[in-house]
Amino acid sequence: MLTRFRTLALPLAALLLWCSACVGSPNIAFGLVTLDGDGNALLVTDRVVPATATIHLQYADGQSRPQCCKLLRGSDLQPTTEDVNAANKLTDAKPQLYRAKVPGDWADLPFVGLAAFGDVGAVSGDASSLRVTGQDGSRVRAELCLGREGVHLIDKRGGKVASHLYLWLGYEVESPTCR
Repeated sequence: MLTRFRTLALPLAALLLWCSACVGSPNIAFGLVTLDGDGNALLVTDRVVPATATIHLQYADGQSRPQCCKLLRGSDLQPTTEDVNAANKLTDAKPQLYRAKVPGDWADLPFVGLAAFGDVGAVSGDASSLRVTGQDGSRVRAELCLGREGVHLIDKRGGKVASHLYLWLGYEVESPTCR
């Protein structure tokens, strides 16, 4: 009986480990980041950012294309209650908003990108997504797309939307990319 249990236990443990990596770490969070070109950043997220966090931010290269990633400390962020037209489309709860001063060379022009923080191990990204491998080996991904008047961050885990943030840009987008 014990031998039979051991025979089943190993494949079951491997399956559980594989499934936990598919769903992704709940301790990794994403946000939208705007850089105004004058050394100011705004972070929009659906959870509180600890002062001890390291935030991985996309930034613009010389041709205003998103690159990954610059690092910012959570202690550099200041919560703000200013009037920013942002929403948590998943829960309708008010998103968390933070301001920070960043080096001016992070963006010469206004820029919108993605950010990640939490139990982050490695981060990579492209123009429309940020991929994170957690410290536990799990993998998660957030996508950025343009709506008619704003930008959306969508984080799916295990086939379900885990986070959906929206930031109004204040103008109509010529070529929306959201489907």
